[in-house]
Amino acid sequence: MARRARRGRAGSRRPRGAGHAALRDVGCRALPRVPAPGSALPLGAAGSGSGLEPHGRGACGARGAAALVGGSRAVRLGLRASGLFRLRLRAGGLSLISALVALSVALAAGWLVWVFFDVERRADGARGVGATTLAALALWLGMVVFYAPIEQVQGLVQKIFYVHIPAIIPTYLGFTLTAVGGVGFLRTRRESWDQLALGGAEVGVVFCSLMLIVGPIWAKPVWGHWWVWDLRLTSTLILWFIYVAYLFLRGLAFGSDAARTFTSVYGIIGTAAIPFVYFAVDIARGSTMHPSNPAREGLPTEMARTAAAGHIAFIGVFAWLVARRMQLAALEARELESAARGDG
Repeated sequence: MARRARRGRAGSRRPRGAGHAALRDVGCRALPRVPAPGSALPLGAAGSGSGLEPHGRGACGARGAAALVGGSRAVRLGLRASGLFRLRLRAGGLSLISALVALSVALAAGWLVWVFFDVERRADGARGVGATTLAALALWLGMVVFYAPIEQVQGLVQKIFYVHIPAIIPTYLGFTLTAVGGVGFLRTRRESWDQLALGGAEVGVVFCSLMLIVGPIWAKPVWGHWWVWDLRLTSTLILWFIYVAYLFLRGLAFGSDAARTFTSVYGIIGTAAIPFVYFAVDIARGSTMHPSNPAREGLPTEMARTAAAGHIAFIGVFAWLVARRMQLAALEARELESAARGDG
């Protein structure tokens, strides 16, 4: 009898990991499913006032549901992407700081997805995000000037670190958005995806240019040279040229569909350079002047907190700029469409 009881208990046990798999599936089942554009609607959805109709309350509900699905996926993707950047500032138990930086990436991604589904209206709400970002920038600047200590070897010039390092994540995010927008445009041919790709490229080039400007200013007193052909520096410069060329091609395209298709493919391929830039120091270990990733080595608590504040502030600036750029592109497209109708 005892053996049968043990067998019964063993047979009723669930396999290991089944509970975690069930938990992962709960979020997917709980999210509303939105039919793809052009697909047939469920019975009773059309004309009911609660379905996915082209106008009215149904359209608002569809956009809201799509934003919910996309926002939740963006938050999950942002939390997973935090592992890529290895923001583990180990000094003094700084896991909370790295979690805040990762959360800011996830929130920025989720907010941009929410804006994307109704950019002309929802980008007006960027005033609150802009005010919050200004407060974060003021806090970061105060920490750079008054809180972060002066490094003993490099001196005051080391504080360029708090500008140079926070510009990295917005650079990668901007160029990644270009690839995401390119994939979306190739699949749907919707103008909004192309506007997202263009906005990501423009803002990414701004932050990449900031890195390339302040980097040599920091390098001159430390290395004795404005520029060295280090693998990290050279690969970052190549990444900058890739997306400057993307913007140049967009300027020559004059909005033709074939040109936008080509630049979409180009922007997708260009993101292959991002992992190479990020791991350049590891690839050229022992033959590079560029320092290793400070997040892996650990930083003093004051320096780590100041760098984290810079990351959060710059990510906020990035999200605000991309939202405003998408809104401007949408308004320009609407004006061109109305002008074309007037001429017709």
